[in-house]
Amino acid sequence: MQVTQVDLKSHTTTVKIYAPYFGTRTILSPDRVGLDLVVDLEKKIIPGLYQLQQSLGALGPGDVDATGLFTAYVWNMSSEPQILDLSSMATAGQMLPGTPVEVRLKPNSYEKVVLGRVGIFNYATELQIQISYSLDGATIERTLHARRLTQAQIDQSYEQWKGRRRNVPEYFPD
Repeated sequence: MQVTQVDLKSHTTTVKIYAPYFGTRTILSPDRVGLDLVVDLEKKIIPGLYQLQQSLGALGPGDVDATGLFTAYVWNMSSEPQILDLSSMATAGQMLPGTPVEVRLKPNSYEKVVLGRVGIFNYATELQIQISYSLDGATIERTLHARRLTQAQIDQSYEQWKGRRRNVPEYFPD
């Protein structure tokens, strides 16, 4: 997604190019379990036709609709096995089809869990996601904020974590 802003006073144009995915990294249990949630934006665009429709102002109401593929990377930051019961996950009132799910984590490892697809707003820069999960019998409900980053923000994060372990609390800033 590209957002262009024009400052009429200074006659400058700023262009922000956003990634085709959303993400958030958060701690679910201090020093034990972290969650790296990625939502890939899926939108079928026919090359050339989309640009032509856009230039003619002929994009229809369906242009705002897209699909988000939700994938969770659940990290065990401890040297003990962990079990995460992910009871539910929803965005904009839509439950993800891959929940509930039990994630069994080996010590100092991660598991990839594909949670499924739901409809999302094509031009969003943030998704609010309601999550309910249990660790050791305690049920926790939270709202996560998955953000769509710019390429500069992605590059900065990549450089910061290149070659480093990711099963540490600092990797999960949200």
